[in-house]
Amino acid sequence: MSTEMPLVSVVVPNYNYEKFLPQRLQSIAEQTYKNIEIIILDDCSTDNSMQVIESFAKNESRIASIVRNDKNSGSPFKQWQKGILMAKGEFVWIAESDDYAERNFLSECVEQLLLNSNATLCYTGSDAINENNNMLNTDFDNWTDKHQKHRTSTYNGNQFVKQNMYWLNYIYNASCVVFRRSAALDVQNSKWVNMQSCGDWHFWTEMAMQGDVVTIREKLNKFRRHTNSVTAQSSSTDAKFRIAMKECMELTINIEKKFGIDSYRKAISHGNYLLLYKRQKLSAETKAELISFLTANAENLWAEYILYRIYRFLKKFFKSLDIIKTDRL
Repeated sequence: MSTEMPLVSVVVPNYNYEKFLPQRLQSIAEQTYKNIEIIILDDCSTDNSMQVIESFAKNESRIASIVRNDKNSGSPFKQWQKGILMAKGEFVWIAESDDYAERNFLSECVEQLLLNSNATLCYTGSDAINENNNMLNTDFDNWTDKHQKHRTSTYNGNQFVKQNMYWLNYIYNASCVVFRRSAALDVQNSKWVNMQSCGDWHFWTEMAMQGDVVTIREKLNKFRRHTNSVTAQSSSTDAKFRIAMKECMELTINIEKKFGIDSYRKAISHGNYLLLYKRQKLSAETKAELISFLTANAENLWAEYILYRIYRFLKKFFKSLDIIKTDRL
């Protein structure tokens, strides 16, 4: 690593995670990369989070700010934006308060960002854990043999969006990412801040399109999964599901318009959405609204749906037809 040690702003957004805060904060303090400032943002927690934070602050001189909202913001992405605006570091790490990291997480990410001056972000793999720190069988990375030949890879951001982010949010957890503050401040479309579910997907897409994306294929982050997570809640009710899906579809359509996604891929994407709506227990009104949005942005939605069903059937027998996997960088 370069002898220069740029400042990293570690933003810790918290809401009612008293149980996990000690482990989170300790994993930040123990990072082998030492030139950090810590910004803790509490979103009006009703548990004993503030006592945990204040106790930690007594022995940690690198805390730059502790800000507690008088009223809950209702959005984790508003807290992200607040932290980015407060940050003074060249790089930012949004360290979610219920996750934790390996001691070399920051040093590995910063090294890659210093080696790749055009990279706007660097992200690692993650182990999924539950509330009791037990490892889950879920593997969100799903690296293939092709991917695992290279511990690190650098991708053109536009290509990364076109081939990866169009299909899935491969940058699925903020805690596994370190990014350039200057790029975050240059994000022109700020709609992500007010989103309820897919704001992160929109934000990482906007960030990627400003430069290169670096992947470290090592699980240096621990991503905690909850039954009451924002993602889980987004599909728990008709209204929340509708909002979440419209946010996802908006991103899909924007990528299609920007990159000229071909008709076949659009058919697979639109057909996947339509099948999801047909299977979900939704009100007739919500289904009609979602389908209307898709129809307005599709050449022939029902023809696309038929093609998608054929595709789903054939890829069971011919793995090479799985376009999502074959597109993935």
